[in-house]
Amino acid sequence: MSTTWNDLVSRILDPNATFDFLDMEPITDSNFNTVLLYAYEKMQRVAVGIEQVTLDQALYRGSLLSEFRSIESHIVNILCNLHYAMVHQDLIPTASVTKEIMGAEYRDLDGTLARAHRDSIIMKKYNEAIDDLKVKFKQFTEMK
Repeated sequence: MSTTWNDLVSRILDPNATFDFLDMEPITDSNFNTVLLYAYEKMQRVAVGIEQVTLDQALYRGSLLSEFRSIESHIVNILCNLHYAMVHQDLIPTASVTKEIMGAEYRDLDGTLARAHRDSIIMKKYNEAIDDLKVKFKQFTEMK
């Protein structure tokens, strides 16, 4: 089993692989409030996946447990900051994202290889979501 993030992400058999619970229609509107709501929902979706990966790392004594706990903390911090900004903009989340968005076919996986494949896709989506946040919010800092 891999012991680094890059090893985990590089194990994706299909580079275009994804899971429906992680996917969202891209936004074309560059309005701050629209971007804020989109980012909040996107990070909630990723958080659901990371939570399951962390749980499985703990249950199956995975080698990346501390890394995934750190990622969980990072996502919670991001979500808190996004929520704080939403409160100041008088915004209410457009979707209620719960762990139920991640079906049993993604949760109840037999075997280390199946979990590693799932985990690598979730990590890839996490990295993409973070990069997307940086790009989307950077445009607002450049407008000042």
